[in-house]
Amino acid sequence: MPRTANRRTDAEWEELISRFLASGLPQSVFCAQEGVSRFSFSPRYQRSPQFVGKRRKRTDKAASPKSNFRSVTQPRVLPGASSTVLIRIGDLVHIEATGEIALEAIVRLAAEARS
Repeated sequence: MPRTANRRTDAEWEELISRFLASGLPQSVFCAQEGVSRFSFSPRYQRSPQFVGKRRKRTDKAASPKSNFRSVTQPRVLPGASSTVLIRIGDLVHIEATGEIALEAIVRLAAEARS
């Protein structure tokens, strides 16, 4: 048997969106509970007057003044070194390098990671 679409009026969509906002649930969970396709709900929600002001501001990547990524140049190699160096700065920054990397490069990476 073919599935028939459950057509909603604009007022019914706005009521559904109001219930969604009051629920505090993610769209996928709310839609599953309500028996609504998330792929139908999401565009309606984004076009709704209730969505105004909730849009993420677009960022222009070229205009982004600062990046958290650091460029790394090929460091000079220490002859005969074969050990591994592990540097931890707090819980978030871990630098692991083979002994072939110059000590100055490791120090520079660690200093940049702290800033």
